Amino acid sequence: MTTPPSLVLFKGRHFDQEIIVLCVRWYLSFKLSSRDLVRMMAERGVVLAHTTILRWVQRYVPEFEKCWSRYARDVDGSWRCDETYIKVRGHWTYLYRAVDKGGRTVDFLLSERRDVAAAKCFFTNAIRHHGTPRVITLDAYAASHRAIRELKSEGSMSRRVRVRSSKYLNNIVEQDHRRIKQRIMPMLGFKRFDTATVTISGIELAEKIKKAQFKIGKLTTPTGDSAGNLGSRSGLLNNSTVLILLYCFNSTIRICTRTADSNAFSPTVVTHCSFRFASRRLTVRE
Repeated sequence: MTTPPSLVLFKGRHFDQEIIVLCVRWYLSFKLSSRDLVRMMAERGVVLAHTTILRWVQRYVPEFEKCWSRYARDVDGSWRCDETYIKVRGHWTYLYRAVDKGGRTVDFLLSERRDVAAAKCFFTNAIRHHGTPRVITLDAYAASHRAIRELKSEGSMSRRVRVRSSKYLNNIVEQDHRRIKQRIMPMLGFKRFDTATVTISGIELAEKIKKAQFKIGKLTTPTGDSAGNLGSRSGLLNNSTVLILLYCFNSTIRICTRTADSNAFSPTVVTHCSFRFASRRLTVRE
């Protein structure tokens, strides 16, 4: 008998997967430190250390990204690119970010240097994940413009891509930096470059979910339920995927629940989700 993917992912953990996903989601989505989360969970009857939450973030954020990447929506071809500063181990590092003209996140890159090589790496990754853009809006920093010229001469970027500099058009990405910077502030800095990269990727994922950058209509059951239903029948969705969807969305979600007298799935509108930690079971109220 094949082990469900969710059981493999959370195998050997002392805490149930619902608690792990909840802590990771709260840590990435809200202005909370790991010690704030420890106190909040203690009030709910769950005792854990702040280092445990940090280890969960490093372990599961890459897995959550793989889960969500299959349902990503396409971004617009007009990219607004900019860099901001993040402190890692007492030193300033550079966070390259891009959003489209609608404010949807395109990609990011954390780099120790702000130079041509870092800009080329950022644009190469963004093109590999999202395709060639129609137009790129940059600030006046010369290294970014030079990086694009070199990519075009190397054939890594189409020569038809238009590059422009416009301060007011880039306001959208500069304002979007606040979503990341405000969340990082309670963390009081990062100690390692690799852990900073994983944590920021988790914050970016949480922001993408808030921006509705994923096709939830793709998550349908094999029995032909309408778009918007979430099901876990026949391994289409493992438990971890359903839990991530439930905890990361603030809007009402329809899930498919098995009726008591048959194997059919019926849609249920979920308006409230809570935990019963004594029995470690998810409670859904209609």
